[in-house]
Amino acid sequence: MMFGGFAAEHASVSEYDSPAAFAAELEAVQFTDYFWTTRRVRYRRPAGSRRQPLELETSWSPGAMTSRFAAIDGARVEQPVAAIDGVPAEALPFLNEPFESIPSFFPWADLTVAWGDVPSAIGDREQ
Repeated sequence: MMFGGFAAEHASVSEYDSPAAFAAELEAVQFTDYFWTTRRVRYRRPAGSRRQPLELETSWSPGAMTSRFAAIDGARVEQPVAAIDGVPAEALPFLNEPFESIPSFFPWADLTVAWGDVPSAIGDREQ
């Protein structure tokens, strides 16, 4: 599978002698992006003349609303369910309503599909 995205580092004009010096320091960066049931992205930059080494890593299941994990230099990044200035997450009703399980069956009368004879296109392993 192919995904769009990128990692970007920014620098001030006062930090490097020239844009070429900044680009030269970034030439040693390693970027890994792969997918096998989950997606994992890792950005590693060794120490340079102006910056300390940096490693960013995250992993998630495509389609999920949250990542499995995210870390900067091995330290986990906090990922609150909701972070709103002046509103505690406990006050949000949709986050604190009692859990209600979805039905364990599909509502269709049968498993046929309109686009062909593919009865396995819709599957329910609970029934």
